[in-house]
Amino acid sequence: MENVFHDYYFKIQLEVTISDLAALKQSEDEPAQDFITRFRKLKMECRIPMEERHFIQMAQTALKKLANKASKYKELLKEEQ
Repeated sequence: MENVFHDYYFKIQLEVTISDLAALKQSEDEPAQDFITRFRKLKMECRIPMEERHFIQMAQTALKKLANKASKYKELLKEEQ
């Protein structure tokens, strides 16, 4: 019983980094609002202060990757036709 108490109240909190936040991805079946909530909770555990520009840079990077994937998919569709 003592170990349960100790494990619950004395968990070592791993430090959340900006890289952890940037690597966070929404699962296919996860609603957007749930993902945003999960991101915000994790962000509160990040000890490095983040400015709005950091979030904008992360969103821009993700959108560039998405646009790149979409253009590759478009090219594949063209080739099939």
